[in-house]
Amino acid sequence: MTINSRIWVCVITSLLILFYIRIDLAFGFEAPSQNGETKMDTVHIASGVVDGSSIEPFKVTWKRFPKTATGKSLASNLIEEKVELVDVEDRTLLKFTQVWKDSTGKTLFTTVRVADHKTLAYKAFHTGGAPGGLAHLDFKGNQVTGGYAPTPEEVMQSIGVILEEPVFASFSGLLITGFPLKDGYAATFPGFGWGGTTNPKLNWEHIEVIDSEQINVAGSGKVATWIVKTSRSNGLRYWVTKEPPYFVKAYSESANGSSATFEIVEWERIQE
Repeated sequence: MTINSRIWVCVITSLLILFYIRIDLAFGFEAPSQNGETKMDTVHIASGVVDGSSIEPFKVTWKRFPKTATGKSLASNLIEEKVELVDVEDRTLLKFTQVWKDSTGKTLFTTVRVADHKTLAYKAFHTGGAPGGLAHLDFKGNQVTGGYAPTPEEVMQSIGVILEEPVFASFSGLLITGFPLKDGYAATFPGFGWGGTTNPKLNWEHIEVIDSEQINVAGSGKVATWIVKTSRSNGLRYWVTKEPPYFVKAYSESANGSSATFEIVEWERIQE
């Protein structure tokens, strides 16, 4: 083969590669990065990428099945969640109430999170009796104000911080359903780093769709889901859908090997 022939072969090969890349992108297939890793989108509130406007009211009861590092099953407990839509002035807000109970059914603590229905930007957070203490926080843009007390007996300490930018609500799997999920999708976004202190911070979180699976869900039968891995320290994963109740299973595993599986006991839509 002459030098000119080799040059033409290289040119044609390059054009074919570019052609197929353009076809992939046109049909929504994301081109891999040069090092073979999944491309990570950086998503902000202002990006308009996350859309929770299709989330409808519902309530769900979960059962948590914890295990030790050796695989020994421990006492299970229930978690009750309720999602409501609340109109405040000219905005529709999404209210997410979560009640943790012990193995006997006694309430351990309750948290209430409020976000903008469309953007899922944090608007308010309240917790009472949780291991992290008592707190009430209000979010206005990137400003966070409120109060915190380590125990009910102590005086509330004032909180006032300015974050680098507005943050998404800590809605666990419910927040994830607002992202444009697809096979291989990955994103990093500003979350809220609340650690039971008077100096909360913006915490950059990551999600990645690592697989898909059809699983049986109480009240729904067989459901097609995306398995989404998060950057939480306990290796938290969610099985997420675009229909109520939006995430239908969760699994976490700590560094010491202990784990917990969360499965739905029952759920229903709420008519408002």
